[in-house]
Amino acid sequence: MRPAALLGVLLLSMTLPAAAQPGPALDWTRIADKIVRQMALQPGERVLLLAAPGQFEALIPPLRLSVIRAGGVDLGSWTVLPLPLLAGQDAAVVEEGQKRARPALLEMLRNVDVAVMMPGAIPAHGEYSAMQEVLKSGHGRTIHFHWHAFGTPSAMALPGHPLPAQEVIDATYQRALLGADCKAIGEVQRRFAAAMRTGEVRITSPEGTDLRFRIGDRPVNFQDGDASAARARAAKVLVDREIELPCGVIR
Repeated sequence: MRPAALLGVLLLSMTLPAAAQPGPALDWTRIADKIVRQMALQPGERVLLLAAPGQFEALIPPLRLSVIRAGGVDLGSWTVLPLPLLAGQDAAVVEEGQKRARPALLEMLRNVDVAVMMPGAIPAHGEYSAMQEVLKSGHGRTIHFHWHAFGTPSAMALPGHPLPAQEVIDATYQRALLGADCKAIGEVQRRFAAAMRTGEVRITSPEGTDLRFRIGDRPVNFQDGDASAARARAAKVLVDREIELPCGVIR
């Protein structure tokens, strides 16, 4: 596991009780309200959802309603093409279509303050990559999920350790999203980064890993769940404008 991902797991484990057991269906309203709270919307900010067919569709209506209740401007939801393409779909035709759409997408997305990249929407989609270009220009911010990341499950089986049932995985992620104290996690992340800046970092393992490095004055990305406009204005790298939920990763 990558050090950043490992730290995210460790930080989450500090805030959560024992592993979640099978429970009720996902509470889409609470999930939506949590996501919108992390946006810290200012009145009139414009919010767009980018969704994939068949993935988290039940979250779209409560998420849009939560944006409206928070004083945001609901721009609705766009649907990306499935990737990989379905049988019979011509990749060359899709690629040419994305090229033609690029200027129009950039023009429209410059009017978006917050975009929610729902599970299944990935940078390979023209709409997603266009939004990233807008972010690089210094405007806007996004929220995306590591619940289901880049078309592959975040939970992966290890030899001798089969995955639990999907409802257990979903319940665990829901508890992480709704129950983790992102502010406390952010404070731990910042202490960790400050300690790393004091000198050489060494990582070892019984299997023979022995890495040494210094981070110097390189920027550190804190995925502490803060998707506010103020946080975006202070961004130093692209991922400072791309906020991941559940929180916990540091890069």
